[in-house]
Amino acid sequence: GTGPYPVENDTVYFKYKATFTDYVEFDRSDPYTVPYKYVVGTFGTVEISKDVVAGVDEGLRYIKEGGTSRLLTPSSLAWGFEGIPGIVAGYTPILWTIELDSVKAGPGK
Repeated sequence: GTGPYPVENDTVYFKYKATFTDYVEFDRSDPYTVPYKYVVGTFGTVEISKDVVAGVDEGLRYIKEGGTSRLLTPSSLAWGFEGIPGIVAGYTPILWTIELDSVKAGPGK
Protein backbone atom coordinates (compact mmCIF):
# COMPACT_ATOMS: atom_id res chain seq x y z
CA GLY A 1 0.00 0.00 0.00
CA THR A 2 0.92 3.63 -0.21
CA GLY A 3 -0.93 5.06 2.78
CA PRO A 4 0.07 5.21 6.45
CA TYR A 5 0.70 2.29 8.74
CA PRO A 6 -1.97 2.00 11.44
CA VAL A 7 -0.90 2.62 15.03
CA GLU A 8 -2.48 2.09 18.44
CA ASN A 9 -6.09 3.38 18.62
CA ASP A 10 -6.44 3.92 14.86
CA THR A 11 -9.62 2.49 13.34
CA VAL A 12 -8.89 0.21 10.41
CA TYR A 13 -11.23 -1.15 7.75
CA PHE A 14 -10.07 -4.37 6.17
CA LYS A 15 -11.21 -7.46 4.30
CA TYR A 16 -9.86 -10.84 5.30
CA LYS A 17 -9.79 -14.51 4.45
CA ALA A 18 -8.71 -17.13 6.99
CA THR A 19 -7.33 -20.52 5.93
CA PHE A 20 -5.45 -23.41 7.39
CA THR A 21 -1.88 -23.89 6.18
CA ASP A 22 -3.18 -26.26 3.48
CA TYR A 23 -5.20 -23.27 2.13
CA VAL A 24 -8.59 -24.71 3.10
CA GLU A 25 -10.71 -21.65 3.87
CA PHE A 26 -12.83 -21.58 7.01
CA ASP A 27 -13.71 -17.89 7.38
CA ARG A 28 -13.79 -14.58 5.50
CA SER A 29 -15.26 -11.15 6.01
CA ASP A 30 -18.92 -11.35 5.10
CA PRO A 31 -19.40 -10.43 2.39
CA TYR A 32 -15.79 -10.10 1.25
CA THR A 33 -16.50 -6.73 -0.36
CA VAL A 34 -17.55 -5.09 2.95
CA PRO A 35 -14.61 -4.14 5.21
CA TYR A 36 -14.38 -5.31 8.80
CA LYS A 37 -13.97 -2.44 11.31
CA TYR A 38 -11.47 -2.74 14.17
CA VAL A 39 -9.59 -0.42 16.54
CA VAL A 40 -5.90 -1.37 16.59
CA GLY A 41 -4.59 -2.27 20.02
CA THR A 42 -7.93 -3.21 21.57
CA PHE A 43 -7.41 -6.99 21.40
CA GLY A 44 -8.99 -8.57 24.46
CA THR A 45 -10.80 -5.39 25.55
CA VAL A 46 -13.89 -5.57 23.33
CA GLU A 47 -16.64 -8.13 23.15
CA ILE A 48 -15.48 -11.38 21.57
CA SER A 49 -17.77 -11.06 18.54
CA LYS A 50 -16.05 -7.79 17.56
CA ASP A 51 -12.49 -8.85 18.38
CA VAL A 52 -9.70 -10.22 16.22
CA VAL A 53 -7.00 -12.69 17.22
CA ALA A 54 -3.79 -11.29 18.72
CA GLY A 55 -1.78 -12.11 15.59
CA VAL A 56 -4.06 -10.04 13.38
CA ASP A 57 -4.04 -7.14 15.87
CA GLU A 58 -0.24 -7.17 15.72
CA GLY A 59 0.01 -7.83 11.98
CA LEU A 60 -2.26 -4.94 10.97
CA ARG A 61 0.43 -2.53 12.20
CA TYR A 62 2.76 -3.76 9.41
CA ILE A 63 0.36 -3.22 6.49
CA LYS A 64 0.10 0.18 4.85
CA GLU A 65 -3.32 1.56 3.94
CA GLY A 66 -4.28 0.17 0.54
CA GLY A 67 -1.99 -2.84 0.92
CA THR A 68 -2.59 -6.56 0.93
CA SER A 69 -0.61 -8.96 3.07
CA ARG A 70 -0.56 -12.56 4.16
CA LEU A 71 -0.01 -13.25 7.84
CA LEU A 72 0.85 -16.60 9.35
CA THR A 73 -0.25 -16.63 12.97
CA PRO A 74 0.98 -19.39 15.25
CA SER A 75 -1.70 -20.98 17.40
CA SER A 76 -0.48 -18.95 20.40
CA LEU A 77 -1.54 -15.77 18.55
CA ALA A 78 -4.75 -17.30 17.21
CA TRP A 79 -7.02 -19.64 19.20
CA GLY A 80 -4.36 -21.46 21.21
CA PHE A 81 -4.77 -24.89 22.69
CA GLU A 82 -8.58 -24.62 22.78
CA GLY A 83 -9.19 -23.81 19.12
CA ILE A 84 -12.79 -23.28 18.04
CA PRO A 85 -14.78 -26.47 18.62
CA GLY A 86 -15.88 -28.01 15.34
CA ILE A 87 -14.01 -25.43 13.23
CA VAL A 88 -10.37 -24.99 14.27
CA ALA A 89 -8.46 -27.68 16.18
CA GLY A 90 -6.30 -26.63 19.10
CA TYR A 91 -2.68 -25.70 18.35
CA THR A 92 -3.52 -24.77 14.74
CA PRO A 93 -1.61 -22.00 12.94
CA ILE A 94 -3.76 -19.78 10.72
CA LEU A 95 -2.93 -18.12 7.40
CA TRP A 96 -4.68 -14.77 6.86
CA THR A 97 -5.01 -12.75 3.67
CA ILE A 98 -5.74 -9.16 4.66
CA GLU A 99 -6.57 -6.17 2.44
CA LEU A 100 -6.27 -2.96 4.47
CA ASP A 101 -8.78 -0.61 2.84
CA SER A 102 -8.41 2.42 5.08
CA VAL A 103 -6.97 3.81 8.29
CA LYS A 104 -8.73 6.47 10.34
CA ALA A 105 -6.48 8.20 12.90
CA GLY A 106 -7.38 7.49 16.49
CA PRO A 107 -8.22 10.06 19.16
CA GLY A 108 -5.58 12.68 19.87
CA LYS A 109 -3.92 12.44 16.47
